[in-house]
Amino acid sequence: MRALSVFSVLIMVQPIPGIPYNKHAAKSIFGDIPDIKRESPGNLLSWIAAQSRRHISPIFQVWLGPLTKPTVVIADFQEGQNILLRRKELDRSSFMSNVLSGEAKSFHITLKTGPQWKAQRRLLQDLKTPAFLHRVAAPNIYKTALDAVLDFGFVDAAPMRALIPEVELLVSMSAANVMAEQNSQHDSDRCIQGRMDRRNLEIPILQASERSKTQFRAVDNEEKHVKSTIDLMVRRLNSVMEKEGHLLPDWIETMRAEFIADDQAVQQRLFDSIRTFHIAASSEGRLPTHSEICDANIPYLDAVIEEMPRLDHTATSQDRECKEDTVILGHVIPKGTTVIVPYKGPSYTEPGYEIEERLRSPSSRKQPPILPDRWLVRDEKGNDEYNASAGPTLPFGLRLRGCFNRKLAYLEMKLLITLLIWSFEFQKCPENLSSYGGITTLTRKPVQCYERLKIR
Repeated sequence: MRALSVFSVLIMVQPIPGIPYNKHAAKSIFGDIPDIKRESPGNLLSWIAAQSRRHISPIFQVWLGPLTKPTVVIADFQEGQNILLRRKELDRSSFMSNVLSGEAKSFHITLKTGPQWKAQRRLLQDLKTPAFLHRVAAPNIYKTALDAVLDFGFVDAAPMRALIPEVELLVSMSAANVMAEQNSQHDSDRCIQGRMDRRNLEIPILQASERSKTQFRAVDNEEKHVKSTIDLMVRRLNSVMEKEGHLLPDWIETMRAEFIADDQAVQQRLFDSIRTFHIAASSEGRLPTHSEICDANIPYLDAVIEEMPRLDHTATSQDRECKEDTVILGHVIPKGTTVIVPYKGPSYTEPGYEIEERLRSPSSRKQPPILPDRWLVRDEKGNDEYNASAGPTLPFGLRLRGCFNRKLAYLEMKLLITLLIWSFEFQKCPENLSSYGGITTLTRKPVQCYERLKIR
């Protein structure tokens, strides 16, 4: 027994001196895992935010697995931004590489920064160009935007939908009931229905014919004929082979509407801003086209798009690994230590901590609920301008290791929000169906995602 106790002490990983931690976790082979499962099951991000408040510190350490090294958490926006932007002694962590390598061993997100990472990322470089985003991605997103809204009412995740009692009524009807309903129709009904059936068949045929003609006319223009990512990659590969294998030169990667539904003033201002800009579509009684939306410059729409991921936390955090001993907020962090920068908690969605001047210039302010105005500044004419760096947010990371397709994400949100706000009024849901809670997996997923829609 004595030998077992000595062995347990030897295998325990010691905490980093001077950085707050849970004393009992440092003495347990399971670290902080039991506390996470008990206090915040399925929601690691909320637990980490609570630890910062518990230790009253912007820096602390946790043990996220049995017999693992401590992980350092930086719960401060300014310091986190500095780590992601300027600290070359930190790189992609081995922890995240191990999580993702099973499904995507050679994908650039799992690789350390270097020649192989650059080569893998270069394979996808064309997918973030304006030509691809506007000509390929935008039309497809546009076509499916309203289908996504219909999905809210018809998928199995919505047991309160009106469709269920209607289906139950049909299931309960016998063949005799159905025949009686059919026989009750007037003779004129059958005549009209037959003509409508024929008309309904003619229209899709004509539409399909027109689409085919348009596609054939566009075949000579290869760039516009691209319809998917695979199309683009195959065409580029052919071009590469024609150039004797040389790679082409460098070119300059979940919306939650509860925030809008819960603040009707924000929603109304957003609706007015969109309608005011798209005057032609409004006067013609139609939806704006995907090209009109892509080209639109609506500062308040851009501000709402920036504010939603700040509050939603779909990406829960960024992780880095120290390539050498380094100093963060006055503490020496050993080589090989994983550093996590969470996107929720102090200095993001609640007041931050004052930090001594000798360590860093203090930066903290109270964070209100959804406030798109934080992203707007006035120009010399007094008009609103969108400023993407005005508020505390890091939903896509920063610099080289930031999200590769962030432009696609912004474009998707711009199209979806424009079409949804144009077509529907988002009304506040009952409290039992309106929760901001989430479950942390690879990303953070909402526990509830119900919307109460009213056609405008």
